[in-house]
Amino acid sequence: MFDSIERHGYNPKDFGYYQGGDFKGIRRQLDYIQGLGATAIWVSPIFKNKTIQWDSAGYHGYWILDFTTVDPHYGSEQDFHDLVEAAHARSMKIYMDIVVNHTADVIYYADDDYNFRLAPPHPPKLNPDDLHIKTPAWLNDLDNYHNLGNFIDNNRDNPLYGKSSLLGDFIGLDDLATEKPEVVNGMIAIYADWIRKYRIDGFRLDTAKHVDFEFWRAFCPAMFEAARVAGIPDFRIFGEVTPEDVSDGNSLLGARFLSEFMHGAAMPSVLDFGFWSAALDYAARGGSPERLRDLFTADGWYVGPGISAHDLPIFLGNHDFGRIGYGIITSQPFESETNWLCRTELAHALMFFARGVPTLYYGDEQGFTGSTPGNDKSARQPMFANAIPQYRNDHILGSDRKPSDSHFDMSHPLYKTIRTLAGLRREHAALRRGASIPRLADKQAGLFAFSRICPDNPVEYVAVFNNAIEPRQGMLATYYPAGTSFQEMFPGAGDCLVTGDDGRLAVDLQPLSAKLYRAEIPVPSTNPSAYSMDIAVGDDGRMRVRALDEAGHEFMERIPITATLHGQPPPGVMRFSIRAGDGDWKWLGNSMEPPYSVYVDPSSVPPGTKLEFRAEYHDSSGTCVIGECTVP
Repeated sequence: MFDSIERHGYNPKDFGYYQGGDFKGIRRQLDYIQGLGATAIWVSPIFKNKTIQWDSAGYHGYWILDFTTVDPHYGSEQDFHDLVEAAHARSMKIYMDIVVNHTADVIYYADDDYNFRLAPPHPPKLNPDDLHIKTPAWLNDLDNYHNLGNFIDNNRDNPLYGKSSLLGDFIGLDDLATEKPEVVNGMIAIYADWIRKYRIDGFRLDTAKHVDFEFWRAFCPAMFEAARVAGIPDFRIFGEVTPEDVSDGNSLLGARFLSEFMHGAAMPSVLDFGFWSAALDYAARGGSPERLRDLFTADGWYVGPGISAHDLPIFLGNHDFGRIGYGIITSQPFESETNWLCRTELAHALMFFARGVPTLYYGDEQGFTGSTPGNDKSARQPMFANAIPQYRNDHILGSDRKPSDSHFDMSHPLYKTIRTLAGLRREHAALRRGASIPRLADKQAGLFAFSRICPDNPVEYVAVFNNAIEPRQGMLATYYPAGTSFQEMFPGAGDCLVTGDDGRLAVDLQPLSAKLYRAEIPVPSTNPSAYSMDIAVGDDGRMRVRALDEAGHEFMERIPITATLHGQPPPGVMRFSIRAGDGDWKWLGNSMEPPYSVYVDPSSVPPGTKLEFRAEYHDSSGTCVIGECTVP
């Protein structure tokens, strides 16, 4: 029996092996997925993997041997083609999780030393049966790998830590030399072919921080060009950039770190680990709402030509860091089942009402929580009926079903709540692309609130959340005068609030709950002559080179450009531009939220060159306010 499992990797009684899920199974559940409100499906890497490695199977898809075809555990190439076509027939998209940083672990070192070193490379070797095991053939050339030893993943004080992040074998996997033209061109050809062949709609870039920026600056534009030629509209790319300290909220987790991969590596977007950590802290641990407020007020770091924080996929859990349910029940082990369910709904309301693109981890809508330690295998429970003993004691929120039962229950309370949230987001453009303006953040557990509003259709929506275990009251600023009604839209439609003499709303929320309100009229026009603007350049305009120890990349410190409006104009868009010397004005990006800011890298400008910055505020009534400043 062991020989058989070692050959095919299928063992429905062990969570470290393949369980039987496949493309046909996803197709059979498209009604369920679309009924939830999903508009796209992100699939794990589907490429042909090394079946068994390190006493486990490649159930996760990250041990790739053949980058050109699907792994037979998931079905045939025709099965995948049929899945994509079936999704497209429903106006749903398919995003593929892809890998360029490494392959399966096939190379071994003749010196039997796997410690990381910069030079000389370890002598790479292949077993005779592995000489041609990878596809395409260029992947079998040992010169296309770094062969420098394993990534130092547990000692940040080591001076080689950052370099090993870029050049080392990630968890022992064969690290490709992505700075070599052969590798760059080879990977571009591989994934352009997937676009042409299957007409997929986007890529999630695995281990993005472990690849040099130059590679991404070539790869991402090439993928967009391949999609354009194939006639695929709105092709999406988002990178997985995992901060080192993903749960403590330090600066590495913030926008400064994540945004560099959009500005320095030309990625259009990255997964927002900052949101994940702050939302988990708020909903599961009863953390201060100020952390969420600070997250959103730092969104200027992401602003650039055609990019912003509104493009970031936001999420509550994933395969690497576990489910939101696990975070809740382990953070609040003595609370009731009712409270656990309320906290889960609170977290999802926050995700669906906030800026960004809500990204749901499968099974969360059925109350999956996982088991200790919460990540990877313990967060990959099948939704179909199974006999896996490691999942036998998993807690299921909001349901009497056992972990081993089938879980496609469209009447589950979380499924129904998420379907409602997704429907509101789909029906109201302000919740998809409107400005996100913080309105209230208690210092301790309690109220957090923000407004969502589209500059081109300025009707204000107010989302309010309470993570305290007691009722909370607060006052929220709005764009409206006294006497304006705001109708409740979530969770019901019965409550109506009216602004007071100061234009503020008095809100009253029950414990562990969320509400959404919508104003009955557009924001009134005001007197344009009362507006004024200040624009300031921070950090005295000096440039400093700094290395990201965690990822090994070098980049220039960016200078904050901030525009401050006076006179309370109606909602609008701040457009930033720069001019160096006597050159033309260059667009830097648009911001919709105060503080209106953009962060500029002036490294290409010769020292001493005059820099001019301009901010133009275009509000919903057609008024334009301009501010300019000059840095000698």
